[in-house]
Amino acid sequence: MSLAYRPLTAQDDAAIAALIRGNLKANRLDIPGTAYYDEALDCLSQYYSAAPRRAYDVLLEDGAVIGGVGLAAFDAFPDCCEMQKLYLADRAKGRGFGYALVMRIENRAREMGFKRIYLETHTNLQAAIRLYERCGYQEIARPDCVVHGTMNKFYLKELTPCSGPVAIPLERESALIQAAPAYDAAAAKAFIPVMQKIRELVDSLPEDDTLTCFGKAVPSPAAFKHLNEEIQRIVDDHHKVSLIMADLKTQSGVAFHSTERMCTQSTVKAIYAGAALDARPEAFLENGQYFRDAIVLSDNDAYENLRKIYGTAPLLKWCREAGVDDDFTAMPYPRNKTARDMFKLWTRLYCFLNGGSDIHHAGRYFADSAESATKEWLAGRLPVQTKAGWECGIDEDTEVFSLDMIPARFVDGDPMNDEVATNDTGIVYAERGPYLFVMYSDYPHPFGVPNRLYGLAEALYETQKSFSAVE
Repeated sequence: MSLAYRPLTAQDDAAIAALIRGNLKANRLDIPGTAYYDEALDCLSQYYSAAPRRAYDVLLEDGAVIGGVGLAAFDAFPDCCEMQKLYLADRAKGRGFGYALVMRIENRAREMGFKRIYLETHTNLQAAIRLYERCGYQEIARPDCVVHGTMNKFYLKELTPCSGPVAIPLERESALIQAAPAYDAAAAKAFIPVMQKIRELVDSLPEDDTLTCFGKAVPSPAAFKHLNEEIQRIVDDHHKVSLIMADLKTQSGVAFHSTERMCTQSTVKAIYAGAALDARPEAFLENGQYFRDAIVLSDNDAYENLRKIYGTAPLLKWCREAGVDDDFTAMPYPRNKTARDMFKLWTRLYCFLNGGSDIHHAGRYFADSAESATKEWLAGRLPVQTKAGWECGIDEDTEVFSLDMIPARFVDGDPMNDEVATNDTGIVYAERGPYLFVMYSDYPHPFGVPNRLYGLAEALYETQKSFSAVE
């Protein structure tokens, strides 16, 4: 199979016209007031080449046209263009090409200097509507200048500027980033086939009100006791904790309150970055600086710009592959989610980072992500790929604060999910093989004091080491 994109030419006109008419007819839109009766439909190459701020690209598979999308200036809004005539052949649907065409035409719009993009569609085209909304398009009122009078759904998207590739030379990055990945990639890849089994084991866990083991192996009594003591340290400090860890070699693990609904905070940035790069490999060249800053610095602006550019479609795909509810994609920083859900998404990220598709070695940035207790505690001994999340519980307007300034209402104040968190997620490439972990707590983030999760990070490592001794 050979895929290619190129600008529309006269030799494509008949194929594109047939494709558009076929889609509209299949959706009962072969009626006046739609593109079906456009005068220029049979000679679109002339239309799109007649003005400098127009473009139409076709997608070919083995030389045959299977899709296309265009744009033209749209004067109803400042610096705006209209996405036009996005259609796919039946054999191309459900393969991610619609998303790829949206991303492609948005980049063409940026190159032409447009700052926003408009589109119109119809309620009969439900698959298209879902695609547009997952790509970040917001529904608006009907503009006054609609040409296709039958259309009844209208959308607009602000085109966030791209950041371009990473601007920081590798030799200026931290030692951890320069050295990463410093583990046996072939050995790590060998564990990818066990991920579905791990997810099934996790899903089979009962409601775990106490520290629970799963799989065939069990930790040593000493390691299990130490882990339980670290959990009780948090509980005795009047805070909640939820965790899950799985050793990939023995396909065994431990869990505590893994179905407790808590706040993911920035841990979701890791999953989103992997999903977006997996869906669109060229995204790292387009926005590598945003990806780096979202992972290494946990920069909210960079992450939120990525979501504006790439939408939720990539994350939705990963949720479905990992068996996580679609509503995980609804908020930039999901509230009321479980460690179990995040763990299953990290099994998907593990496959991306170790399956040979780690775009431009983006995974190296997980080796030095901001505020990760596991990275800070273990990275001197072991390779890690992590992403922390935190929330101090103080209004952003407060410039100077200490822990005793955090109001009681922010601590254990919300029965559904506290607006405070010190979390950590990731992969540790230990001596006997890798393990995945998720640790959530409702500690306020301890700026200026030792991370409250150091003890848990060490206890999980000791637990995994004792699993490794059991064959």
